[in-house]
Amino acid sequence: MGILSVIIAASAAGAAVVAVIPPGRERIMRITAFSASGLGLAFSCVALFLYALPSGGLQFSEQYRWIEEIGVTVSFSSDGLGLLVLAFVNLLGLLVVAFPFDCGARKNEYYFWLLGSQAAFSGLASSEGAFTFAGFWMLSLVPPYFLAGIWGGRDRERAAFKYFTHQFCWAIALVAVVLALQSGHIPARFDLWASALLAAAVLARAPVVPLHLWARDYFTQTPGHIAALAAGSGSACALYAVMRFIIPATAAGFTPLSPYVIAGGALSMMAAALLALAQKNLKAVAGCLAMAGSAASLCSIAALNGAGLTGGALALLVFPAAAALLLLTAEMLSMRFATAVFDDIHGLCEIMPGFGIATGFALAALAAVPLSGGFIAVFLMLVGILKVSVWCAVSVMLAFLCVAGVVVRIIGSMIWGKYNKEAVPPPLAWTERIALVPLPAALVFLGIYPAPALDYISTAVALVQRALKTL
Repeated sequence: MGILSVIIAASAAGAAVVAVIPPGRERIMRITAFSASGLGLAFSCVALFLYALPSGGLQFSEQYRWIEEIGVTVSFSSDGLGLLVLAFVNLLGLLVVAFPFDCGARKNEYYFWLLGSQAAFSGLASSEGAFTFAGFWMLSLVPPYFLAGIWGGRDRERAAFKYFTHQFCWAIALVAVVLALQSGHIPARFDLWASALLAAAVLARAPVVPLHLWARDYFTQTPGHIAALAAGSGSACALYAVMRFIIPATAAGFTPLSPYVIAGGALSMMAAALLALAQKNLKAVAGCLAMAGSAASLCSIAALNGAGLTGGALALLVFPAAAALLLLTAEMLSMRFATAVFDDIHGLCEIMPGFGIATGFALAALAAVPLSGGFIAVFLMLVGILKVSVWCAVSVMLAFLCVAGVVVRIIGSMIWGKYNKEAVPPPLAWTERIALVPLPAALVFLGIYPAPALDYISTAVALVQRALKTL
């Protein structure tokens, strides 16, 4: 068993153990879930350390025969970017498991689905081959559905149903096209359509406008730390799939689409930013900004040049991380004030400085403020897009101005000013303090010293460019 299998197995085994722990042993469940999730993160960091950057390419290859009669195998490997996504997925999974949420009497199910989600997204980030990718893509749909349907808000059933039906329909299309490409049953003249269908199926998960019909209900009705899995792990894995699978598999079809994808992504980003301006619920704002970030990453990747691919790859780490952090802070806000409407609460920095600082870091990254990871990503993004289309680059800049407007509005309404409530909220628990440290630290580190991350990203960029040169 290789290290990628161990990372996936750590969370999966933890989920299996938690499922059979007798009810009432809450402490044992919590320790088991935290340990399993932490093991996944630890092995992800080990894989990053062991990856041979000078060699680049796909490493840690594993292959397991499953159905020999039809030649089906389960295979894993990863490039440098995939390992960064894998580490992010496991870090976010650990933060969500540790989050102090009252899940009621169904604690076995709660930790089972959280660990199952971490295992599924880990498998998705390290998949190699059509069957493994399609299988983990389908598996990763299930835990968010149950987590939203059981522990969501008043309209949780509707939100979970919309999420699953939209995602499942697109997933069926994705699986069909991926398996057809793998078997060689799609003629070359249909590469364009196959590429467009694959991109739409993947971007419905990210999500981007107009493939976002499930997103608002899901983000507002689901607890923020659970919604962070969709905005964080789901978006990062979906956008990574564009670079790892879609472009190499359908390069002949994707290349002619590139200018249209950039234009559509710029419009999608603008629409998401305008939607964010109209929202008052912090969870809805985070969801809209996650969509804007996904669209920006898509624009950059679709430029298909070195700067664009690098900026898009960095963006698929930075923007999901920032959106996930904003959703975590929104849930903390909701737990204390029974609302996530930021216009109702002012002056949080006065009484909860840690909360205000963490929220500020998330907003700064999403608005591409200098010294944040978002600034480096957007700089590379604009350099890459400018080589393809000046107008699209201008559209992306205008969309980020709209995002900046959202950020200024939230900071003015919620963070600065005088505290406007009579009751003083309880201080942050130690688990909440822990949850608010790693993601802001990573966002600042990527803004100040992005070189290590860019070294890992360059390995994935080189693979995409190699696939494009074969045309």
